[in-house]
Amino acid sequence: MNHRDSSKCCRYKYANFIFVKGNIVDFKEADVLVNPVVKAATELSRSGVVSKAFYKCGQEELQKEYEEAGVPKRFGIDVTVTGSCRSIDAKRIFHATVEGYRGTKSLRLLTCMIKVCLTKAESLNMTSIAFPTVGCGNLQYNADDVAQCFFEAAKETTLKIYIVAYASVIYNTFVKIFADIKESDGQEAVNLRTRPKVKRMSSLISDVSQLVIKPVDSPKSETSSVAVNVLVEMSIVIPAIADLDPESLGKIRDMQTNEVLTHVDLDQSTVTLTGKRGSLDQVKQSILKVLAEDELKQENLDYIKETKGIQEYLLALWHKRTIRSPPYWKNTIFADFSTADYERCQLVNGSPAHDAVTAFVLDTWNASLVGAEKDAGGLVHSKLAIKRIWTIENPFLYTSYQSKLKTLAVKAAIRPFSAVSEPEIKTKQIAGVDYLNSQLINEVNEVYLLHGSSYVDEIAKNGIDSRFSGDKVLFGRGAYFAESSTKADQYADRRNERASAGEPLYMFVVRVLLGEPFVAREAYPYLRKAPCSAVDCRKDSCSDAHLMCDSVIGTHEDVDTPLMLREFIVYHPEQCYPEFLVEYVRQ
Repeated sequence: MNHRDSSKCCRYKYANFIFVKGNIVDFKEADVLVNPVVKAATELSRSGVVSKAFYKCGQEELQKEYEEAGVPKRFGIDVTVTGSCRSIDAKRIFHATVEGYRGTKSLRLLTCMIKVCLTKAESLNMTSIAFPTVGCGNLQYNADDVAQCFFEAAKETTLKIYIVAYASVIYNTFVKIFADIKESDGQEAVNLRTRPKVKRMSSLISDVSQLVIKPVDSPKSETSSVAVNVLVEMSIVIPAIADLDPESLGKIRDMQTNEVLTHVDLDQSTVTLTGKRGSLDQVKQSILKVLAEDELKQENLDYIKETKGIQEYLLALWHKRTIRSPPYWKNTIFADFSTADYERCQLVNGSPAHDAVTAFVLDTWNASLVGAEKDAGGLVHSKLAIKRIWTIENPFLYTSYQSKLKTLAVKAAIRPFSAVSEPEIKTKQIAGVDYLNSQLINEVNEVYLLHGSSYVDEIAKNGIDSRFSGDKVLFGRGAYFAESSTKADQYADRRNERASAGEPLYMFVVRVLLGEPFVAREAYPYLRKAPCSAVDCRKDSCSDAHLMCDSVIGTHEDVDTPLMLREFIVYHPEQCYPEFLVEYVRQ
């Protein structure tokens, strides 16, 4: 039976997943096919079964393009993109390194690899992607673990995802697993194996219970006072012991006492204890404590950034499940908001957050530019006076924003974003704002910007929606922000209906995810999303294999449409969060 015939009778759909029985190289319905390359093989013909099948279709033509594009070396990070080849009906082939199963770390890296493939496909404007059942053969991953990885990685994508299973038993396993997910829809969490959510070291701690205990038949040790007939040997399996922090590993090695001998074997991923059974149990508990402490350390993003580098930090940022509210919020994102969609909480005058927001507004003010721009008509005041400041605590908007931040973190791990440094954004330059700026993720170009508006409740509830911007705008239909309160103040009321003296006005201090910015030195009124990054393209609907930008920075360089102050534009509402509301008057 050929592939198309088999796919008609062997097909199961859940959400944006479609499971198909067949051979990945024969699949003809996806824009992208994924080829898992075992251990960064330089020759496709000598990699795993799937790579050999791709090589058989593309021969030397595919091999040459694969080598020229660069062999993907790092599991969970690198993906090499090649064009299609003869007898393969897809726009692109993604080659991603995979390694054999070595415990929880392998599952984390597999999830990252899938996410990197999805992110890259989206950046190339693809609409569908097909994976084989990665790792379920000779690499010795469990099918339910692999299904968990796919489910986790695909939570935030709109791509149509095909999973093509060659073996009937694997196909049936995946279908059963996702059928279980379908039955559990609407629950708080989906658990494929009725186990805790995947955590790197928590799974290691559960593996410690896999003990091998046997009597010791050797003569009495010179370093031990224990009688031979009561000695036992306990082997504790810790699959990813080599990933422990050196300090933690040292603590385990140093647990040797007069009554217990300790031997750490990194190659076998075991800790062997020899001594009295009661003493061994005490040492085992001490090892559990060290592993628990190491888990907390390994999940600390600052620690990851310092010890493992920016790429691992960004991938950990995406993989981190818990979204927590900022420390200066009154509520957590899990608080009961049953009576309202958000809560407006007034900041105490003199608190660190209050002082930082005040500096954002007053220290970016430039009185000499009041009334200078086209949209500043009717303004003649010289300064602003702040009356009150609130946090806008909207758990739904904030969760959406943080999810987008995680997606951009993966994109930045693949290709670092350009820094906004010529000149640096004003809200980054002023003194007294470190308390808030220290909360931001610089690697995804997360910044605080300003937005003046009279639609206070609408924005606090629903966010700043780019679809409601005007038609006669320089950089298309997006959400516009300023680095100066002088510019944001222009939009706090209508140009032909300015507020009277002493009438309160409102300005939001907004978290904005700029990602990869495009600096627009001329008008681009047609934009509906950030344009292609290619110099000779700049389309917002690019169908070529170009990377797309995430935001636009409009400058004042075009003589026909001069801007005295820069504008910052994003085109997706989840790229901005209106965190602070400032009430002020003009003076």
